[in-house]
Amino acid sequence: MIESRAFRLGARFVALLLLLASQPGAMASSREEVESLAENEGVVVGSVLLTVPPAQQGQSGGFGFLGGRKAADLNYAVGAFQSGVIELFARGFRLSVSPMKEQFFVEKLPAGSYRLTSLSPTGFVTQMSFPLGLPFTVKAQRVTYVGQVVVALPDRLVATSRVSVDVQDSWPETLEKLRSAYPSIASATTALAGSLVPGDTRASPRLQRDTLTIVTALDGAEDKACLQRAVVNTEVIRKPTRPDEAAEERWTVDRCGTPVPYLIMYRTSERGGTDISVKPEK
Repeated sequence: MIESRAFRLGARFVALLLLLASQPGAMASSREEVESLAENEGVVVGSVLLTVPPAQQGQSGGFGFLGGRKAADLNYAVGAFQSGVIELFARGFRLSVSPMKEQFFVEKLPAGSYRLTSLSPTGFVTQMSFPLGLPFTVKAQRVTYVGQVVVALPDRLVATSRVSVDVQDSWPETLEKLRSAYPSIASATTALAGSLVPGDTRASPRLQRDTLTIVTALDGAEDKACLQRAVVNTEVIRKPTRPDEAAEERWTVDRCGTPVPYLIMYRTSERGGTDISVKPEK
């Protein structure tokens, strides 16, 4: 697959875990699995944190009349599977996540395109599932960092509830955990490309996150009825040959099944950093 990366699309989200098997709910590939990659395998690394409003923490559970179930009192399951494959047959994984506890993940997977498919309360009397639309790409012989995904839950869950997601960069903290649990991966810092979107973008993780925020906001304004959109491909159109030239890319958004291309311009700013220009491609 955001520093401004708050993809606020109804209910989308990334999730996984990394660390010690002694942690409750941790489901990570073993050190041996991760460090023995086949030719067509790669590793994806990240973490997820579910948040609830402060007033919700520490209160007793139960249902309020027409108020729904308190989000803080539930545990959740997250699914991540291959894109374009029926979930029953797709490669991927499911994770258990608890509110207000960051969970880390390291997963070895066949190279390809994946998508966080759903977030569901577990043990809920009424079946409820939030569809997720966050893609990520596993590259052969590469380790990809997808970030820390912070998912904001509402006070109570009802049929019309939505969640919002903010993907943050917490790589230094994640690297510290990797050093003790997966030393050979942590030492391969140059392999940690941090690509958050599929395709060939040359943007840094920070630029990708900021671009995702802008693209998501623009596309959301174009079609407010669509609540499921995600970047499904990126292409390099022009590489700069001089410092004052802009780099140009095409990012394609899947807007509820319709591909919508955007032209992205990256230009070095006189104030420092990089200016980003985004416009729909006509």
